[in-house]
Amino acid sequence: MTMILPLLGAFASGLFPALVAAALVFYAALPGTSVADLSMIASAAFFGKVVASACGGILADRLGRLAAIRLAGSLSVAGSVMTVISVKTIPLIAVGMGVEGFALGLFSILLPLHLIETQPVERHGRASAEYQFGNTAGMLTGALVGMLVAGTGVGPGVGGRMDLLAFLPVGVIFFGLSCVRTGGVRSAGRRNASFPWRENIGALLKAVSVLLLTSAMGAGVIACHAVLLLQRSGLEGVASNGVYLLTGIVSLVSAGLSRCVLQRTSRTVVLRVGSVGTAVSLLLLSVAVGRASPMLVAASLLLYTGFFVFGPGVAAWTIAGDILPREVRARGMSCALLANQLVTAGLTAVFLPFGARFGFVPLLLFFVASALAYCLAVRNAG
Repeated sequence: MTMILPLLGAFASGLFPALVAAALVFYAALPGTSVADLSMIASAAFFGKVVASACGGILADRLGRLAAIRLAGSLSVAGSVMTVISVKTIPLIAVGMGVEGFALGLFSILLPLHLIETQPVERHGRASAEYQFGNTAGMLTGALVGMLVAGTGVGPGVGGRMDLLAFLPVGVIFFGLSCVRTGGVRSAGRRNASFPWRENIGALLKAVSVLLLTSAMGAGVIACHAVLLLQRSGLEGVASNGVYLLTGIVSLVSAGLSRCVLQRTSRTVVLRVGSVGTAVSLLLLSVAVGRASPMLVAASLLLYTGFFVFGPGVAAWTIAGDILPREVRARGMSCALLANQLVTAGLTAVFLPFGARFGFVPLLLFFVASALAYCLAVRNAG
């Protein structure tokens, strides 16, 4: 029972970037939509997650874990409704995306925290892999919806927002389940207690650096822009969405494989293999994008997705919580995820404008360097 909320929240977290990717394709096809409009839509959700990361730990301690999770569920419903009824008004859509992003930012702090505090330590690696499995199942569902959107073309009104409308029932179900007692810490009881930053500064810095480098490998950015990258390399229409769907299948297989491997070896081995493989596949992707080779871009994306999910993607949900002591875990994870989301939001905001002016290869090489740095940062992850 304690895994139901984390798995559903992981599903929602995986679903949303895939729907953002479909939305970008939808709006790119509308007359008069500029690069700045697309960048606003893509980055709004991530900046919402930044704000949530800044206050999520405080909310978790003050409201209790489950009350804060219910708040996240209600905001995900509100953001979904706002985004869908905005139809083609770009600023209002961006606001709706921001609200949904805020809800997902709370998910990304509260649900791993809930998972860590309701699962025994020896199950953290496998529970994290199961969480990633739910996340990739959401991504796969979003990719399927994206294919349907691509197949039907740009439609008018609310009916044409099938991609974003798909997120609404997930938010409703999540909110309903969050109202059922599922275990976990209900209140931290630290409303007036002093916060022991100084004695835990080493653990805090390590948690922040690991999650900062996780986002600097570009997973969130590439997930939102994968279909556009494929289309700009020459792979059009349903074919580009089909490749994106394949990345979801690869993610699902990689998460399952990671769970099996973690039963037989240490997390450090999995993280090293995953981060080095991520770096190599990103290097191949930079070559493919530079040559505008659609098949090589598609193959590189599949490799990148597989290696990232196998190692860094699976670990991202619990590694910061395992690094941080209990007394600073909620707010420490909030700080680490704030760094994570700031990097993702910043990269998302500049990705399309930078790519339009200088090309995408320099950014992809930056992701390569981050993957190699991540390999060094987790050398003693346990």
